[in-house]
Amino acid sequence: MATVQLTTSRLALRVYIEASDFATAFALASDLTARLMVIAPVRECRVYPYWKFADHFGLWLDIAPKDDKAFDAILALIAPSWEDSGPGPDRWAVWNRATHGGDPLMPAITWASVEPCG
Repeated sequence: MATVQLTTSRLALRVYIEASDFATAFALASDLTARLMVIAPVRECRVYPYWKFADHFGLWLDIAPKDDKAFDAILALIAPSWEDSGPGPDRWAVWNRATHGGDPLMPAITWASVEPCG
């Protein structure tokens, strides 16, 4: 993957996870946040029930990358085989367990996306 100059100082990471309850979802969010902090500061993490599936929760993380390598580092950390829009200031990437396969960072992760925000 090519490193690209971003025009934003923040990245949005959305992750959907399988979890039986809020306590489990919060524990997974805490673990994910701790692992991401090695790459870049996490400014905020929100956990919410996913309306489509009762056994899923959404995580929304506001990340303040330290440098332009953070985008690729986040992709490498979360999962393999992303659909990646490629270089450019509006770069985005999506990973879906059903279509992209591979083993994500945590078995509970079923879908993830990364994109510039703010």
